[in-house]
Amino acid sequence: MPIEGIVGNAATTALAAARKGNGQDIGKDDFLQLLIAQLRNQDPLKPMEDREFIVQLAQFRSLEQMDKMVAGLDKLMQAQQVTLASGLIGRSVQTKDGVAGTVNAVTLRDGNATLQVGGQRVALDAVTEVR
Repeated sequence: MPIEGIVGNAATTALAAARKGNGQDIGKDDFLQLLIAQLRNQDPLKPMEDREFIVQLAQFRSLEQMDKMVAGLDKLMQAQQVTLASGLIGRSVQTKDGVAGTVNAVTLRDGNATLQVGGQRVALDAVTEVR
């Protein structure tokens, strides 16, 4: 049975808003709100099947684990950028914007590695040549 048929009107409205609000799938907070609404609005004479409840909890757990995995991958990518950028310290680089010079320092800003080249800050992905 679709979730809209199990939960009350308020939860169905929240689900519809979440689905079309920003064009993305519902998040874990939306999912948890729907699950709580589902439990509150179920008919006490016809409780939700254990199997359905377990499946929904498993889906919620999977969603949490995927969020943690994405956060871990973001940290790994940042560390990889810093490692790559720090290997350029003391080397001459050229960028697509025409900046050329020796890399003096590396900083991490908003999750992106930037190089200091001749007094200018340059994004790591702007480097086109390393000498």
